[in-house]
Amino acid sequence: MILEVHTNPCRYSLKGKKHSQEDMIRVSSFIHTYLSDGGDPRRVHLACPDLTLDSNLGVSTKMTHSNVEIQRTVLSVTLKDIEDVKDGDK
Repeated sequence: MILEVHTNPCRYSLKGKKHSQEDMIRVSSFIHTYLSDGGDPRRVHLACPDLTLDSNLGVSTKMTHSNVEIQRTVLSVTLKDIEDVKDGDK
């Protein structure tokens, strides 16, 4: 049996009405560094205040056995604050 977990893509947009290609390149460079340093791709908009989340967060799971799909599930994700996670680990 195999269980796959897929994170749905997160879409972000720059806040404000006008922005240039240079603005997007600057933000993209920040995101690459953030992710390379182990940042959570679902929290990019929290790490970079110039961005806003433009999609729903979610995951999907798929269970297969001998290449036959047994179950598929799609779930919404609610991100907890970092402090909530630390408190929950105690």
